[in-house]
Amino acid sequence: MRTALIATGICLSLGGLCYADGARAAMTRIETSIPSQALGPALKELAQSRDMQVLYFTSEVRDLRTSGASGNLTADEALSRLLSGTGLTYRYVDANAVTIVAADAQSAAQGADAPV
Repeated sequence: MRTALIATGICLSLGGLCYADGARAAMTRIETSIPSQALGPALKELAQSRDMQVLYFTSEVRDLRTSGASGNLTADEALSRLLSGTGLTYRYVDANAVTIVAADAQSAAQGADAPV
């Protein structure tokens, strides 16, 4: 019984540390230089440079362009700049993955969670 409790405590501690590393990665500033271009390739470039997953429907970004993102930016800042003016926003799925959604869908999802 005691061994099981110790093992559980260790597993939970390690899980918490892994999650904290992902959160720290989202706040890490990295020199970013993504030029103005079609949104899909820009999001792929960001994902590769940050070693993260960016999930989106190709049909939603196909005709959109981004003004780009450059500077010493966090992942959040880079995503915000890439998505600026597109009508899209992002939401974290986990520490290393984001999904791109319509800005109005994000607002509706937050409103549904609000207490009545």
